[in-house]
Amino acid sequence: MSATAIMLLLVPLWPGILALIALALHKRRLGGLFAIAGVLPALVVGIVPPTSQEFFYPWLLLGTRLGVNSADAVILLFTAVVWLVASSFAFSWMQRYPHRERFFVFFLLTMSGNLGAIIAQDMPSFYAFFAVMSFAAYGLIAHEKTPKTRRAARVYIVLVAVGEAALALAMIFAAGMLGTFDFASVRLGLGALPIHDLIIAFALLGFGIKAGVLLLHVWLPLAHPVAPVPASAVLSGTMIITGLVGLLRFLPVGVVALPGWGGLLVAFGLAAAFYGAVVGIDQHNPKVVLAYSSVSQMGIMTTAIGMILLEPTLSGPLSIAIAFFALHHGLAKSALFLGAGLEKTRLDAVQRRWLVIGLTLPSLALAGAPFTSGMLAKSALVVAEAALPEPWGTLLRIFLPFTSAITALLMARFLVLVSNGPARPGEPVGRAPWIIWCASLLLVLVLPWWLRPGPRLPWTLQNIGGSLWPLGLAFVTALIAVRVWRRAGRPAIPEIPQGDLLLPLERLLVAIRNVALLISERVSFAYTMMGRVADAERVRGWKLIRRTGRVEVLLERWEVAMFLGALLGVALAVVAMR
Repeated sequence: MSATAIMLLLVPLWPGILALIALALHKRRLGGLFAIAGVLPALVVGIVPPTSQEFFYPWLLLGTRLGVNSADAVILLFTAVVWLVASSFAFSWMQRYPHRERFFVFFLLTMSGNLGAIIAQDMPSFYAFFAVMSFAAYGLIAHEKTPKTRRAARVYIVLVAVGEAALALAMIFAAGMLGTFDFASVRLGLGALPIHDLIIAFALLGFGIKAGVLLLHVWLPLAHPVAPVPASAVLSGTMIITGLVGLLRFLPVGVVALPGWGGLLVAFGLAAAFYGAVVGIDQHNPKVVLAYSSVSQMGIMTTAIGMILLEPTLSGPLSIAIAFFALHHGLAKSALFLGAGLEKTRLDAVQRRWLVIGLTLPSLALAGAPFTSGMLAKSALVVAEAALPEPWGTLLRIFLPFTSAITALLMARFLVLVSNGPARPGEPVGRAPWIIWCASLLLVLVLPWWLRPGPRLPWTLQNIGGSLWPLGLAFVTALIAVRVWRRAGRPAIPEIPQGDLLLPLERLLVAIRNVALLISERVSFAYTMMGRVADAERVRGWKLIRRTGRVEVLLERWEVAMFLGALLGVALAVVAMR
């Protein structure tokens, strides 16, 4: 086995090995150092990708294929960077948390599954790593034992179980009918299967839960407020991206056009981009605002996948564009979550001012402001609009710029909440989290420009104006909304509950349960009454039998029988004489 193959194998296995060591050495408090060390092989492979895109390990699982192409290398590198930043932040941040050793065990296991899913090129390996990541993340969400934490963790694990079952069905059907576990072969043959629509539906359900697709996103706004800050950084920065990686691996992107599924993903993606931002603007918790921002941003990436299914010739450029968009989103969102964690500590006026200034940088990047990574990411999608069939090309040209405007409003809401945060008692946080957070801001500014796809974007007035007018629209809209709100006497705006669509669903399930219980009680009462009636009839029957038996005994006496016979004879004689 070559050194490159060993290094690629260590990407997912090394964090898992360190997790087992941390579990065994529970009292040594080495989890933080292990978390930093666990990401190093992935960082090396991301910086220096292997020349061969795939390596085969016949002794692992059912025969494991690991590898990276150009898009996977970008995703692996930024994922490793986000895990490194979050691990370094957690090393000092988690010192004040109880049970931090347990946290780092789940942290390392989640890291192992996340990194392994990115480089896995066959279905059994991907499913194994994906499942490890999904179930280990439960320990990160449920770390603090509070009622809100328990509810968020319960919702998450139920959705994960549903998603894993759906994903298993999709892969079993595809592998059984195509006779292969290889993702490349599945992409080539999936579109020709007679039940390919059913398989794609299962895959969208399984991957969509992790990616936070609209209607399947309800775990995100519940999990982020209760999870520790480093966990939120990786949950939103890297883990939800893995759902998109799975869709790109499994669906027949670039092979065959699926206009039905492509149109559905474009519609759901645009709806999620607006819905997540609108609901997020109404929230009062900065971390919940960022959670809905993730729903909105994932909607844009889902739209890009739908564009590939509409026009397979866009597979090459749009796959790179999705990878770069994921890079931009992961770096910006991890920096925002780390800053939101610092906002929860005791800050003086100067510290809060610098915190808001620092958080403005990734906020502008998410909104696609000029000269930011967001402008580069969205420009790659804009270029592909012209190749789409109508009416999708016109639809995207109209609505895609407005996603930047509403994202700008959402991030403005986030900055307002951070700047107006209340003063909190307690000891201020040390210098290390602040230094690491500043490093994450530097990565947001530098790394996307180093890894930008394709040729340099010309800084023309048209390009700059195309990314500037949505910010101007958001600014004007915010001014109008604030003025209307003040003229109305500053009324209290009701907050949409965290989990939004989950609340009506829970009420519906409770109503169905109550109706089922009522029906069960009625049926039980009916059976009870029927049993009582049957018992009463049974008693009456036994009484009748006993009385009949007594009559028979009486009639068997010879004197009674002779008297009744004589009486019957007299009656017959009277009738005959007439």
